[in-house]
Amino acid sequence: MNKPVYINKMKVNSDLDKIDRIISIFSIIKNGNLGVTHIRKRCSEVLSYYILFGYGAETRKLIQNSLSITKENLHAINSELTGLGYLVKDSNNFHNKHISEELLRIKEYFLEDAVKDKLFLIQVIE
Repeated sequence: MNKPVYINKMKVNSDLDKIDRIISIFSIIKNGNLGVTHIRKRCSEVLSYYILFGYGAETRKLIQNSLSITKENLHAINSELTGLGYLVKDSNNFHNKHISEELLRIKEYFLEDAVKDKLFLIQVIE
């Protein structure tokens, strides 16, 4: 069965820009049922760094320097990202976190596959 498809192309400047935009779209879909219709811009920027470079001390320092965020503000953003399910606390050490499996699949699809032009399909269910 053929279904009509709406297509809107998105030009990106870098992998960081690509992931940031995808996160913005993804967050509307993922968190709409929680009453949160978007992710704050600063949270999306921080999460983009974690997706590209991994969650760790070096990435946190890079974020602080690149985005001019204090350690305290970054801690608050990490708490918000954890509350939304984007960061997951490690089961063995609650001081450690990692990126959710869903976001790792998005990274794999949009960044690690050799094919450059990708589709991000959204099925609207009524």
